[in-house]
Amino acid sequence: MWAYLFGSPKSEKLYVVRVADGKAMPAAEYGSAKQLGTFEWAKVPNLDQWKIDSNEAYDRAYKASGAKTPPPQYVMGFLTYVPKTEQTSTATPFTWAVQFDPGASGATPNVIDVNATTGDTKVQAAAPQ
Repeated sequence: MWAYLFGSPKSEKLYVVRVADGKAMPAAEYGSAKQLGTFEWAKVPNLDQWKIDSNEAYDRAYKASGAKTPPPQYVMGFLTYVPKTEQTSTATPFTWAVQFDPGASGATPNVIDVNATTGDTKVQAAAPQ
């Protein structure tokens, strides 16, 4: 399942679209985008710098994971923009964040970042406990 979050400067609203089994569900209002003023909307980047799709990001993360066999599950996230109002976020725009549930695969449980503009791949340090 995929979930896509969109914003509209015209309506000042956020919308989410979920896709499951290749079928998109109708957009649902997700919240307000009023905190993103005209100046902030102007800073949202053009998407043509996005070069690495989800399949290639998975392949690169898998190679970097140390897995001997495919992990049983994984989660992926991707942002194109982090607004100034979210400065505490550790997310990096145009970076896929891939995390495997290693099971018996031997994959690292750490998040693996795949830069969507360059393909550079980096295994993050383990989260402090």
